[in-house]
Amino acid sequence: MTAELLSLILDFVILVALVGTIYYAFNLTRSLNNFKKQREEMKKMIGELVKNIDEAQTAIDGLKAASHIAADNLDDVLHESKKMADELKIINDTSNSLANRLEGLAAGNRTAPQSFFGDARYEEDDFDEEETADSGEVVEPPSFFIQDREFEEEDDLEEDADLSRAERELIQALQGQQSGRGGR
Repeated sequence: MTAELLSLILDFVILVALVGTIYYAFNLTRSLNNFKKQREEMKKMIGELVKNIDEAQTAIDGLKAASHIAADNLDDVLHESKKMADELKIINDTSNSLANRLEGLAAGNRTAPQSFFGDARYEEDDFDEEETADSGEVVEPPSFFIQDREFEEEDDLEEDADLSRAERELIQALQGQQSGRGGR
C-alpha cells in the first residue's frame, strides 16, 4: 500500500501543481491582453502627441517667419526715421546758420543807414512818393533797411498790420535773441 499511496500522493501533488500552473497561465493571459489594450491606447496617445508636436513646430516656424518679417519692417522704419532725424538736424543747423547770418547782417545794417544818410531815420511811409532835396536832387529810399523795434518811439498797431506774418515772426525772433543776450 505504500507504493499505491505514494503514487496517489504524487498524482495529487501533480494535480495541484497543474491547477496552479493553469491559474497562473490564465492570469498571465489576462494581464497580457490588458497590456495589449493599453499598448494600443498608448500608441494612439503617442500618435496624437507626435501630431500635436508637429503642429506646434509648424506654428513656431510660422511665428519665427512673422517675427523676421516684422523685424525687417521695423528695421526699415528705424533706418527711415534715422534718415529723417539726420535731415531734420541738417535743416535745423542750416536754419540756425541762416538766422545767425541774418542777425549779423541786421546788426551791421542798423548803423549803415545812419552813417550813410546822417541822423535821418527812415520810415516806410516816408518813401511813398519821391521827394526832392533842397538842391533839387531826387532822394530815393534805401534799397534795403530793417525796422528795429527797439529804436521806435511809438508802437503803432497799424504798422504791424502792414507786415507779413513771416516778417513779424522774424522780428519777434530777433527781439527774443536780443533780450536773451541782454539778460546774460
